[in-house]
Amino acid sequence: MAAFISFGQAPLNVPEDKKVTEQYNLGVRYQLGEGVPKDLGKAAELYKKAADQGNQRAIINLKRLSGDRN
Repeated sequence: MAAFISFGQAPLNVPEDKKVTEQYNLGVRYQLGEGVPKDLGKAAELYKKAADQGNQRAIINLKRLSGDRN
């Protein structure tokens, strides 16, 4: 049986907090270009989604991407 990994969309039965973590983790991958093409715009988009749901690490990384060090 082949394993299937889909980035960007979590299965419907995944708890909401795990979806937020997956959005953050995928943002990191896009920011660093790990396993996906480096794309800071896509990273920011994913961080924003996770940040809007309260993920503190996403909030920090989003501020760093935007150049806001406060």
